[in-house]
Amino acid sequence: MNVKELFATSEDLERGGVWIDYGTFRVKVAYAGGANRRYTKRMEEVTRPHRRAILNDAFSKEQQLELVKQVVADTVLLAWEGVEDDGQPVPFSPQAALALFTKYEKFFEDVMQQAQSFANFREEERAAEAKN
Repeated sequence: MNVKELFATSEDLERGGVWIDYGTFRVKVAYAGGANRRYTKRMEEVTRPHRRAILNDAFSKEQQLELVKQVVADTVLLAWEGVEDDGQPVPFSPQAALALFTKYEKFFEDVMQQAQSFANFREEERAAEAKN
């Protein structure tokens, strides 16, 4: 296997997202970076006012995490199906995503992990999954 086969991703998938199945629900995530320029641009926008504080370690990790959650809710988590909270369906919106990220930290962590895993955005990987 050559380098391209191992590491090349689809820019369409990076921007348009892939479905991640959690069993009873699924979410559609775009890549956090790469061809998803909305993510990069939004991250720049939300951190710009705090850049000096961040560089001087005067902006806490918790504050930084809150900014990242907002950016991911706005630009990475694109849709979901079947999501419920306490037995109630939750319609998708960036605001609802942010609320669930805040309430369920592990949900945010897993969405972020999926959005940073280049393997999820490889066409060959998606084709192989579709066959199974």
